[in-house]
Amino acid sequence: MTAQPPYRVLKLTPLPEAQRLALSNFATTPISEPVSVFQVVGRLLDEDIVAREDIPPWDMAFYDGYALSYRDTAAAGTTPVELSLRAAIHPGENSPVTTLAPRETVYLASGAKLPEGTDAVLRVEEARRAGDRVTVTRRMEPGENIVRRGSDISKGQTVFCRGHAVRSQDLGVLLELGYQRLLVRGRVRVALFTVGDEIYERAKRDPRTIPDNYAPILSSLLTSQNVETLILGVVPDRREEVEARLLKASEVSDLVAVIGGCSVGDTDIVPDALASVGSILFHGVKVTPGKVTGLGQVRGKPVFMVPGHIGSALTAYFLFIAPTLSQALYGAANPFLKIKGRLESSLLGRPGLSAFRTMTAALADDGYVFTWKERPLGGSSSYTLLTDSNCFTLLPPGAKREAGDEIEAFLFSPLEEIALNRGTHPASE
Repeated sequence: MTAQPPYRVLKLTPLPEAQRLALSNFATTPISEPVSVFQVVGRLLDEDIVAREDIPPWDMAFYDGYALSYRDTAAAGTTPVELSLRAAIHPGENSPVTTLAPRETVYLASGAKLPEGTDAVLRVEEARRAGDRVTVTRRMEPGENIVRRGSDISKGQTVFCRGHAVRSQDLGVLLELGYQRLLVRGRVRVALFTVGDEIYERAKRDPRTIPDNYAPILSSLLTSQNVETLILGVVPDRREEVEARLLKASEVSDLVAVIGGCSVGDTDIVPDALASVGSILFHGVKVTPGKVTGLGQVRGKPVFMVPGHIGSALTAYFLFIAPTLSQALYGAANPFLKIKGRLESSLLGRPGLSAFRTMTAALADDGYVFTWKERPLGGSSSYTLLTDSNCFTLLPPGAKREAGDEIEAFLFSPLEEIALNRGTHPASE
């Protein structure tokens, strides 16, 4: 095994500067790919969507009623007007009547196309009908109860621009316009692997176990950002093996996250391996937990050094990895839902360090209420730090917030909002 330095001294970078370096050192232009319209939600369009026709494609009835010429009803305010009923037309049917003569009408179901010679629709509940005769008792206005052709979308109109993140509600328009396949940007791919003899040996003893707990957690979080992930296994604390895995990861992905092995101990060889095959932009951040978080590059690909404690790993994800991907994909560095509420308990920071604090949010009658539990030494290694929380906040160095103070927080994911509204978060049970 390659000899390692007996110790390292971290040069702590202020959090804002470290975040700036992370955001400015990842620019990706994924290759475009065509996908089915039914698989496009959450993807970024790589083409403008232009209307191929007017929507609606013709003048149509908004309500069930009788299409007529408003001129035929000029006297209806004083004397009822009787019209001759020619036919009934429903959406999608070929109309047996294309043009109406004066004093004629047709029944139209909502959404049916208006015949020529009509410019108003009398609602069914306002008409008096006897056989093929319809009586109108009030004067109609031109265009009344009619949806005009192209009033929603005009032919040639750009409906969605290139770069638009497709939402579920956009599918109706895409299908109405006849799009079956669309050109979208390929997914960003993130490779993850874990470093540590203790994890590697456990895996060798019993391959059926899944000792690498953090990589699946980070992979799941990344997947929620519409990112493709590759988990490349566990590497022992051997510099040459870490170097080889870094090179492999940089070949198959757009961004790499290495979990563990990035502290200052004599077996923490990730920084040395990264410096050997690439470069280091920073190692050490003025934040707690997560002080040993780092960032480098291999073959132009960003490589995040993620600490091996769950609390610190979450800091690296929520403050660095997720914003970097969000900025590159969507042009916004904060992908998390912001909520405001009051503290139920005091919230402590750390002198000289920004403080990433996971909390439990609950809904009260007057809005959100946040609870933070100070944990003993080793708390950043506790899995309940994650399972008992649903949001996080960030305190400036040395800051303290008192019970009753109003603060801002960010939910871990949209699922947390659903659980909050249902009152089913584990910490509230």
